Amino acid sequence: MGLLSIWLEACWEQFAGLHERLTGCNPAVCRQIEAAAAQVLNLGMIGSPEKAVAAGHTFRQANVNLLFLHVSTYVLSSAMCPVVRWLRAPVILLNLSP
Repeated sequence: MGLLSIWLEACWEQFAGLHERLTGCNPAVCRQIEAAAAQVLNLGMIGSPEKAVAAGHTFRQANVNLLFLHVSTYVLSSAMCPVVRWLRAPVILLNLSP
């Protein structure tokens, strides 16, 4: 299984402390998935189209057969769709906010 947290990268500088708060959520989500006895490839957080393309390639090369896409804040479709397009596997959207 794969895990990726996404958000709009332009927000890093707009909201003090948000980066730290959201990056702390990703490992917590990963632990919950791993508790279900699943092996998880966790690529952390991304927020740009370029990083989304790279993440999609990485998941596909790792033969990930299910992706948990953690939508941590608002995000542009250009930072989410490339992952799904390159992976070509089922995706479960998680909309969890701290």
